[in-house]
Amino acid sequence: MQPSYPSFESADGFAPLAAPVRPPEPEKASTGVRVLAVVGGIVALLVGSLLSLGFGLVALLGFGATALLVRARRARLTRRASWIGAVLTVCISFGGLVGWAMTQAPGGAVESMQQSMDEASRQPPPPIVRRLQRLGPPQNPRVQKGVDSVTRSRAFVLWTMVTMLVTMSLFFGLLVGTPAWGCAMLIGYGISGRWPMAPVRVP
Repeated sequence: MQPSYPSFESADGFAPLAAPVRPPEPEKASTGVRVLAVVGGIVALLVGSLLSLGFGLVALLGFGATALLVRARRARLTRRASWIGAVLTVCISFGGLVGWAMTQAPGGAVESMQQSMDEASRQPPPPIVRRLQRLGPPQNPRVQKGVDSVTRSRAFVLWTMVTMLVTMSLFFGLLVGTPAWGCAMLIGYGISGRWPMAPVRVP
């Protein structure tokens, strides 16, 4: 004889769907921890802004601008998007400032760099370079002349300057934007008692 089990079917013959279980929300931090987080985040942000000549506050503005843009699109702000907004704002601001300073150089930035390269080529190479040249095969004057004409051309110098500017801007953006974003997250943790923009957990 087979045991009978209770039936959970409804009147129409279909089993009812279980209600989705919401994950428990994390408990809020204590008041003392929240106060320390806010004070520490503000102090670290101000000190970093002074050391970075105000670019820490620029990263904070990028954080806020990203939040407003995502809210206008009726989307959910994520930690990755806010971090990218902070870093990218610093990169663009730093690159624009350095680019503007280079345009203010007397005679133009490209011409100044070409003159510097010409002056450096007239100077004798360092001793270690001389030793390496002796160990290597003799240089062909025609090939060397062609290489010099390419490396000293305006297009090559301009491309080199743009590459250096982009690399410096990315490095500076990561160096300044990431700590400023972390300070903003710490301040948000102190205000709300939880880490902001926590990922949604699907049960």
